Amino acid sequence: MTVGEIAAALDGTGTLPERPIALTFDDGWREQYEVAFPLLQKYGFRATFFVVTAHVGYPRFMSWEELAEVRDAGMEIASHGRKHVSLVDADDKEAWREIALSKEKLEEELGVPVVSFSYPFGGYRRGFRRCWNAPAIGSRWGWGDRPSTGRAAATISGG
Repeated sequence: MTVGEIAAALDGTGTLPERPIALTFDDGWREQYEVAFPLLQKYGFRATFFVVTAHVGYPRFMSWEELAEVRDAGMEIASHGRKHVSLVDADDKEAWREIALSKEKLEEELGVPVVSFSYPFGGYRRGFRRCWNAPAIGSRWGWGDRPSTGRAAATISGG
């Protein structure tokens, strides 16, 4: 299942299967398209691909055409920022730009709503949620580590 489907279940607008599992892939590397994507299709799994939009089309990263193919196969394409900037160190304006412009670009290029975000490097700082809940972003879920601790335990920050 996708991260967006899990978020919907947590919001009460969706349901989880008995044994849910979410597979995620960060950054939009071409290897994910060449290796993981065919295996996901072979075994009937769905996943979320968190994409850094400024990297799309560069060597070693997926193209917009490849991302469209992944989308068309039922995978979720979600935001991992515009330039993969650490949001721990970003001020509110820079953080907002990283999230909002990435979301906007993904929606423009792929024609689907972007409802999930994975924090670059897994970190964000306390007080950051006001950027995430801004009306221009319109998403309610960000996925990452605990605020600026560097620990790997995943938490959800919901709006």
